[in-house]
Amino acid sequence: MDSNIKMKVMKNASVIQKENGFGRLLKFDCSDGLGLMTVYNVFPGIELIYNEFETTEFSWKNNTSGNVMEINHCREGREGSQLKNGAYLYLGEGDLSIHMMENCAPVMSFPLKHYRGVSVVIDLDIISENPPDSLKDTEIDFIGFKEKFCGKDTRMRLNIFFQNYIEFRKEFKWHISS
Repeated sequence: MDSNIKMKVMKNASVIQKENGFGRLLKFDCSDGLGLMTVYNVFPGIELIYNEFETTEFSWKNNTSGNVMEINHCREGREGSQLKNGAYLYLGEGDLSIHMMENCAPVMSFPLKHYRGVSVVIDLDIISENPPDSLKDTEIDFIGFKEKFCGKDTRMRLNIFFQNYIEFRKEFKWHISS
């Protein structure tokens, strides 16, 4: 399996640093600015990506096929795009989104010319068939997660389910500490 799930579709990137096989830094020259993605291979089938964009627009080729899910969290700025199924995605600070990569937008816009966020890209087939040791004894149902948040339709719908992520984190911390 190619461990570069999302990055294999990034044709306009130049790798500017490699780190011991665990991660890489990608630089994107945009029409009016710059984009950086720091990509870490967490497990086979799971990538963690820190996104930084100082531009109004970023275009890329999405040739992703298969059962690949992307979870995005906007930390700063704004991002907007129209997904392939016609749905519109607008992320503001604290918002979280989930969609299948086959539905991912080929153009992302940043109306504030500023975006910082984190993405988790999961190849559901790989992680379901061969989970890492640390996840083998858990009851995580990755395919069930897809069906719950993205539906069974091959076009997949988008779900933004935490409008106030900070409140969720506070509540989650409380449950963990008690």
